[in-house]
Amino acid sequence: SSSSLPPPSGLPPDVGSLLDTIGGAGPTALALGGGAAAVPGGGTGDPTDTSSLQLQQQQQQQEEFDPIDFLNSNYQTEASLVSALPTLRSTIAQRIDTLDESISSTIQKQADLAEVTATDVARARSSILRLRSRVETVQSKARLSERAVLEITRDLKRLDFAKRHLSRTITALKRLHMLLHAVDRLHAAAYATDPFPDYGTCANLIDATRLLLGHFDGYMGSIQKMRDVRDAVGTVRLDLREGAVFGFRVVGLGFIKALEKSGGEVPRCGGKTKQLVGANSSEVEDAADADIADDEEEYDRYRSSGYVNATNDSYGAGGSSTAAAATAAGRKQQPTETPPPPMPKEVLSEACMVIDALGLPTRKEFVGTLCSDHLENYSDLFDPKKNTTLAGAAAISSAASGSATKSFKIAMPATSSHGGDGDGDGGGSGGGSNSNPASLDQIDRRYAWYRRNLRELDDKFRHVFPQNWNVYHEMTYRFLKMTADHLSSLLTPLRPYRDKDCDDVTILLKALQRTVLFEKEMTAWLQRECGTIFLDGSREAEEAARQAEEAAEIEIDDEKAAIAAAAAAAGTSSPTSGSAAAIGEDGAELEFDESGRAVAAGSAEGIRIKYERKMRETREGSERRGGASAELNVGGARHNRPIPAQPLIGVASATFDGFMGPYIALEEQNMDEQLVEFTSQRDVDTRGELPVLTSSTALFVYIKNSITRCTNLTKGQTFFQLFASFQDTLHKYAAVIEGMFPKANAAVAAASAAINLSAGIGIGAALTPASSNTGSSAGSTGPSYRIPPDEEVTICHVIDTCEYCADTVEALEDLIRDKIDEKYKDKIDMSGAQEAFHDVTAKGIKVLVSGLENRTDKAIRDMSTMKWGDIDSVGEESQYVRSVHEAIQPFVVTVRGLLPTSYFRNFCDKFAAAFTATFYNALIRQKRISESGTQQLLLDVYSLKTLLLKLPVLEEKTAGRKGAAGAKAHTSTGTKIAPAMYTKMVTKQFQRMEILLKLVGTPSELLIDMFKSQWEGGSALDLQVIMNLKGMKRNEQAAMLEKLGLDPSIAMKGAAHGATSSNITDHVQALQGKGSDVAAKVNSDMANIRAKVDTFRNAFR
Repeated sequence: SSSSLPPPSGLPPDVGSLLDTIGGAGPTALALGGGAAAVPGGGTGDPTDTSSLQLQQQQQQQEEFDPIDFLNSNYQTEASLVSALPTLRSTIAQRIDTLDESISSTIQKQADLAEVTATDVARARSSILRLRSRVETVQSKARLSERAVLEITRDLKRLDFAKRHLSRTITALKRLHMLLHAVDRLHAAAYATDPFPDYGTCANLIDATRLLLGHFDGYMGSIQKMRDVRDAVGTVRLDLREGAVFGFRVVGLGFIKALEKSGGEVPRCGGKTKQLVGANSSEVEDAADADIADDEEEYDRYRSSGYVNATNDSYGAGGSSTAAAATAAGRKQQPTETPPPPMPKEVLSEACMVIDALGLPTRKEFVGTLCSDHLENYSDLFDPKKNTTLAGAAAISSAASGSATKSFKIAMPATSSHGGDGDGDGGGSGGGSNSNPASLDQIDRRYAWYRRNLRELDDKFRHVFPQNWNVYHEMTYRFLKMTADHLSSLLTPLRPYRDKDCDDVTILLKALQRTVLFEKEMTAWLQRECGTIFLDGSREAEEAARQAEEAAEIEIDDEKAAIAAAAAAAGTSSPTSGSAAAIGEDGAELEFDESGRAVAAGSAEGIRIKYERKMRETREGSERRGGASAELNVGGARHNRPIPAQPLIGVASATFDGFMGPYIALEEQNMDEQLVEFTSQRDVDTRGELPVLTSSTALFVYIKNSITRCTNLTKGQTFFQLFASFQDTLHKYAAVIEGMFPKANAAVAAASAAINLSAGIGIGAALTPASSNTGSSAGSTGPSYRIPPDEEVTICHVIDTCEYCADTVEALEDLIRDKIDEKYKDKIDMSGAQEAFHDVTAKGIKVLVSGLENRTDKAIRDMSTMKWGDIDSVGEESQYVRSVHEAIQPFVVTVRGLLPTSYFRNFCDKFAAAFTATFYNALIRQKRISESGTQQLLLDVYSLKTLLLKLPVLEEKTAGRKGAAGAKAHTSTGTKIAPAMYTKMVTKQFQRMEILLKLVGTPSELLIDMFKSQWEGGSALDLQVIMNLKGMKRNEQAAMLEKLGLDPSIAMKGAAHGATSSNITDHVQALQGKGSDVAAKVNSDMANIRAKVDTFRNAFR
């Protein structure tokens, strides 16, 4: 059916759309039956379908349709509505008929399709029921199949569980059997062997029991027997550790001291005592006396060396009267037993394997205990808190009273050399030196004591400790830490035990030097003898060492590669790659003899020491290789893996950093004394490219030597303080060489300023708000300097010296930054010292410019006194021009031969600017210049211009001329053409003078036109200066100013206040008088200030 008909003619467009809306909704809205035809509008039911959306919009329009609004909006008047109403009525009637026909046909078609649709729905329902029945049948059969499979596999699953539990039970029983067997073997190896436990077997069994016990951790809470086994293993482990500690103490300290540290009892694993079966009391006493005799023999050996006080000593190395008393007491308590023998080295090495098997914490505790035992006496001997002078006096008085009690104190020999190096502890200084062994001047005795103990320890435990334990390094590190604490106590102010010699620079430096050499000696010894690897001190290196140490506790195939990689990342070197040699103050390698004395490796004695060490290593090589092989075979590869260790350099010596004030003061005093000498020295070193003062080279040589001295001892805070002293000294030196310049003439400076100020007096601010700078110059505003004959050579030498110092300071800054510790590198900045020398250089250039200006002053004054208004003829150049040539040429030639090119060009620029400004000021100060006078001045200006243009390339006419200081003024081999910028500047300055003179010689009727054309940017002030030089009257000047375009009243006022020669002279004389008064006042005030400063200094002396 047609749902849309074209509206009749004459109807509004909205009427057609309305009819389309009404007609289009009719047929589709009636299709409400089943199936897809029931969807409104013929859509599929999808909300996004286009037809559905259109239908929804049509329904919304129908619901919102208002016929009254429609008619009002489409027909504005009743006449239009009445005229269109018949046509509208007929159109609506036709549309209604069409819709009725469409609805009727649609209903008929729907009735025909209803029966077919019902049949299709019934057929679909029956099919769904059949499908459901089939699905239920399949599900029931699947459940039956699953039930059958479960029945079939039930027995198999039961057997699988039984097998799994049985396997676990068998494994657990095997492990339990292995554990119990290992515990029995561990118990037997620990307690049943004679005289010492089988530590090698125990080490392997400890690892095995630890692994086996780990499998039974889940049973510990429920099974008492397992806890008993675990406790038994823990007891054996504890006994083995105590036995190993006791065995090492017996070998290292002696049985009596080991027994004291063990609480008076021998540990169960410390060795079996031997019972004298069938021995009578006399045999037992003989055996005990033999032990006492052995102990006393060892004690006598120490006393004979001069290091033990025979009157007051308790021998602490294994035997003494105390030991004898204790042995005698033991003889009364246990008359039928003897102490266990010391452990052989093989047993000690196996004991180390046990300590390693007990774990890293136990190993660290063992090494710490070993170090503490062997460093116990060090604190008693050298701690300032325990070893004071009063304590020593009390001990002596106690000995004099007849006390038989002995104490292990260092004997002070009656005659000894200060700071003597020896293997013993007696290195005291006689003749009133400090007798306290803990004092700074006795610091050699600390290191001699440690060397002797370290050699004894190495003799007793050679090839015993695994390499990765770093036992000797740990002991040395602890010794240096204790030494650092002692030194801090000696150096810290306001403490009762502060050393009286800590302000003595000699003793302080000697103590620091001995400490640094000892650190280098121990580092070289550990690298050479123990293969120790040292870290570079960074955090990355410490982290790598920690990872390597943890890796040493884990057994993996590539562990060696992992540790090597960690060491490489830490910046360490392999122990087989060679040890780093100790470096002395002069950069040469050092060798150390047995007493620790450092000698140059290249000297005869150094070669002898190195040869003896090589021969000793050759003799002991086979033994060492055998010991290393035994360690590798017995303890596994873990015992030979080197672990990077902390560096020793700076551990104790860094303590001095905060207390090196006396040393810094001494360096400052030496440099200040040199500066005092430099004030009167003007010797020149001509060996370099430029002549410089020898004082500068001497100062930098001293600074370099001071850096070498300091960096060989410390590169930390002390070096940074010394760097600050260098800066202060360089500032002082800059002031010293600045004092070589001639003194400024204050009166001349004031007069020059007055003259320059008078040149700017014109017709006033009313005429020229922004007047030109014709009366100012770069060289005339500062102080004035008069340079004596040939003194310009000294000034040039000072400038060259400043250039040399500025360049050397930059290199010095780089040197210090390379040598100083990392945390101070960012604070190194010597730009202040460079600026000080650059300031002196700038002042030197100003002095040269001012001095040369002063040498031309007489010629300028001669030119100013000439009556240029009376000259009626032109001749050759004036006499004052020849005087200027005679003053400038030799001065510039000398300066050119002594200054660097850049500084000489700067000098030429400044002098040219200053001279042209001075000469211009002299010109405009003239009363009147005649036409012939202007021609003569133009000739003179041309001659001066030629001279100044050749100024940068002036050469000495007579070869071989020498300066006053004996420095040859060399001729330049460079270009003979002046720089373009300089030529442009000089030409511009003289062009202004030439224009001025040409305008002065111009007839009055042409003056204004010539002034406007030639003087670009010229002001009324410039024109008035020209008219004054021409000698024009005031009314003529006013007329000229009015012709220039100035207001007549202002022009008359300006002419009345013109800068005539008379008032200029008056102003100059007045300002000169005031300048003299100011100079006198300044000199008086400076004298008063100097007197007050001298009084203030004397008050503090």
